[in-house]
Amino acid sequence: YYQKALNVNPSKEEVYINMAQIYIEQKNYSKAQEICQKGLMILPQNQTLNQYIADIKNYSMGSIYDEATKLYEAHQYESALNKYKQIQNKNTQVNLAIASCYWQLNDYKNANKYYLEVLKQEPNNKDALVNSAYAYFSMNDYNSAKLTAQKLLSIDKTNKEAQEIISNIEQNQIDEIMQNMITKYEKNDFKGAITFADKLLSQKPNDEYALYYKALSYDELKNIQEAIKQYKLLISKHPNFTNAYYSLAVDLDNQENYKEAVSNYEKFINLSNQNKEQNDMTKFAQNRVKELKDYLTQINEK
Repeated sequence: YYQKALNVNPSKEEVYINMAQIYIEQKNYSKAQEICQKGLMILPQNQTLNQYIADIKNYSMGSIYDEATKLYEAHQYESALNKYKQIQNKNTQVNLAIASCYWQLNDYKNANKYYLEVLKQEPNNKDALVNSAYAYFSMNDYNSAKLTAQKLLSIDKTNKEAQEIISNIEQNQIDEIMQNMITKYEKNDFKGAITFADKLLSQKPNDEYALYYKALSYDELKNIQEAIKQYKLLISKHPNFTNAYYSLAVDLDNQENYKEAVSNYEKFINLSNQNKEQNDMTKFAQNRVKELKDYLTQINEK
């Protein structure tokens, strides 16, 4: 019918509009746009047809977005990603959707690329900021993750996700320092172990393992007086750190400070008994206490 109408009078705007509408209802957007373009060839300045072409593009993009979203909800992330990418003039919503697809595919680099696109459009977009921070974190770029989370906190001071990211970054950095400290010690790089122990103590001044490995390292470097100092510091802050008493007792024993050595051996034995721990160190401590007490008794009798 409409085709016949065009043949009779090709200058009637409503015929083109009506034909385009039929194609839109059939979701044949390319054909709808083609009809309007034909109309503009006859009516080149027609504002209604120009506006309708713009509307058709929006309908088309909206339809693609809906199809992509259904694929995403069905966990078909690769297919959803390809659909979303067909959308021209991507707005914030589309860029976030694309980023989410990449995230689900564990492609954090490309996910972050689209979060950053969103931030170009909307610098204070909270969703983009928090997800960008998580993406940086997942790529082990802790400095960028922290800066991004801090930016979010400058906008939303109580944002729990940003606070959690910063907390996780700080804990990861501490774990990394601790692992380096242990690795240095195990590779007999005792000075390096002390360096990492001090670095850890600068962030966590009372960390028991940093204090312990620092003391052990001084022992290995034959700096017994400094080792004794570190063991005593560890015990003052963590009185239930069992092995510190044993290591301290051995050092005092070697320094011929037998009374104090006996005291620390006994504290070690008592804590081991409380923790139901019996091993070679416990047996040695028990035997050594007996030997030293006998020796001290003999000295006193003389």
